[in-house]
Amino acid sequence: MNQLYEEGLLDPNFTTIDTETQDANIMNGKSGVTLGALNGGIGNYLRTMKDKGPFHVAGIASLVANEGDKAMSGYYEYPVTGAYAVITPSCKNKKLAAQFLNYNYTKEGSLLNNFGVEGESYTIEDGEPVYTDLITNNPKGLTMQLALAQYARAWANGWFVQDIRYQQQYSSLPEQQDALKNWSKHDGATYQMPPVSIPLDKAAEYSSILSDVNTYVDEMTTKYIIGAESLDSYEKVYLKTLKSMNISRVTDILQDALEEFDSRK
Repeated sequence: MNQLYEEGLLDPNFTTIDTETQDANIMNGKSGVTLGALNGGIGNYLRTMKDKGPFHVAGIASLVANEGDKAMSGYYEYPVTGAYAVITPSCKNKKLAAQFLNYNYTKEGSLLNNFGVEGESYTIEDGEPVYTDLITNNPKGLTMQLALAQYARAWANGWFVQDIRYQQQYSSLPEQQDALKNWSKHDGATYQMPPVSIPLDKAAEYSSILSDVNTYVDEMTTKYIIGAESLDSYEKVYLKTLKSMNISRVTDILQDALEEFDSRK
């Protein structure tokens, strides 16, 4: 990253650039590579630029050191993404709250969460829900994500199951299908940390240490990239400081949580 920065290939404003500017830089040709999503990124770019001359964007696989290697990480999500809903003891109407949550897993609730309102955001064709032009070709010029966000939650997290038919229609462009294949070329399922639970008696200690560590890591990462800190200090200063911040305790807590998670399989 430091080399890219020194060669002028990395945006000098990478620490402060906002999403709107980042998107604009891609669509006006100022930037060539960015980090983005399948729909909010690739889909948004292609649909916005479809009538504005030649424009192409592609999703690339995770970078590796040697050709033929398989990246140890990449875009990967467990079936349960980490967005949870709970009913607390202080809830005044637990039965109604449970009914509301349960509704989202019914056929009717699933259609509402994934497709919205029948006759407006989708219709039923040959027994299958199909998005209307209001979503796929919004008359106000809204992207598919913004148009759908007014009716459904399929693009986000929540207490419901994301319908595969949403993804098939939402990511129907050839470039999106290719990106899905490229982004799947990694071994994240083997190496990515699962959604472990930190015990309550260790949560405060874990959060306190990790908060300080993350702040330090972010600061040093930026300094290393822009050359404000010599890369020669990596082991003698950076790693030594992390050890002094008790990073090993975080590792121990996570290891215990991982073992507890594996015991439930």
